[in-house]
Amino acid sequence: MRGGRRVLVAVAVLLIGGALPPATAVPDARAAPVLTGAPDTAVPWELGTSQPRPFRLTLSGTGGPSRTTVSATGDQVRASPPTQTLDTSDTASATVELTADPGLHTVVLTVQRDTGPSTTLTYTVWVPGGAPLDGHGDLTGRRWAAPDAASHSDGRRDRSQDAVWFLDDRWARLGFPRPGVGGCTAATAGCLRYWYDPGTGLVQVGDEAIGVLRPEGPYLDGHLPRGDDWEDGMATYDQPLGWWRAGRRVEGRWRWHDGDELSGSLQALTLVLHRDARFVVRRSRDAGSVVQRGRYTLGRSGALRLSRGPGPRALTLSACLDTSGAGGSGGAGSKGEGCVVLAHPGLDRLEGGVLDPVPRSR
Repeated sequence: MRGGRRVLVAVAVLLIGGALPPATAVPDARAAPVLTGAPDTAVPWELGTSQPRPFRLTLSGTGGPSRTTVSATGDQVRASPPTQTLDTSDTASATVELTADPGLHTVVLTVQRDTGPSTTLTYTVWVPGGAPLDGHGDLTGRRWAAPDAASHSDGRRDRSQDAVWFLDDRWARLGFPRPGVGGCTAATAGCLRYWYDPGTGLVQVGDEAIGVLRPEGPYLDGHLPRGDDWEDGMATYDQPLGWWRAGRRVEGRWRWHDGDELSGSLQALTLVLHRDARFVVRRSRDAGSVVQRGRYTLGRSGALRLSRGPGPRALTLSACLDTSGAGGSGGAGSKGEGCVVLAHPGLDRLEGGVLDPVPRSR
């Protein structure tokens, strides 16, 4: 994961001296800082070994003479600058750029105003290439999509939907494999070892992503967008997924559209499946539309095979379940009433996406 894209992680640090004073009073510069709007300490952050990840801090002014010292420390973590002192009589900002050695580390951010007590935040940070997470938990059969994952480039939003598939107690896949999401026995062809610590909730997927398992699904940092030394596309994978049983006939109409400001060549894709095994795939581009028709079959682990072109014929289709994950493997109904996840080589940058159901009237 290499590249030059950067995102500033905003850390708003509000310094307040006790209860809110009258408008004419000067806040107590000796009180401990109170931090608000800081990055979530409950989730890990990916860093790089050479490409620094900037943490920007905003320090509100006290209205009177005061100085605030910001420091960042951590084993095998490099902060630039490690310590800085700012005049915070008025609002001030500070930036700490972090890099680290491969592996999992802890960073302590300390903010101290004048001679008063300090306020600290402790973060877990990770760099690919080190010893794996010490976790032996089992996520077999758990599958989620991230319908609203996004990153930003040059101030523009880039939607990059994603999915994660935990195949057994050792192996996982990220993204949109096809045809079908088959099993793994070695770290090849998109198969990634994963480690899960039920005690802390931390999850590591290969050297691709670090995250934490939340009640709604895993939060991962590192896989989106592809190609960065550290990643700016953190996402919560909160849409549970299931399979239709092999040989099942499905009725439904779904549509994907390009929802970002970094437009690709494909603007929209519509998938129509009928219970008599007929299908229609319509791909819309600036230059016009391409329609693919024929018959389909559903195989194991979401393998969707189309009988004829023009277009790809070996895809992957999975069904969105309700937020409890009800239905499990093979539990999706014959009517496509919810969203689906489709792996298609022409679909967005990760070659897959989440398709929303389209009412029959449309």
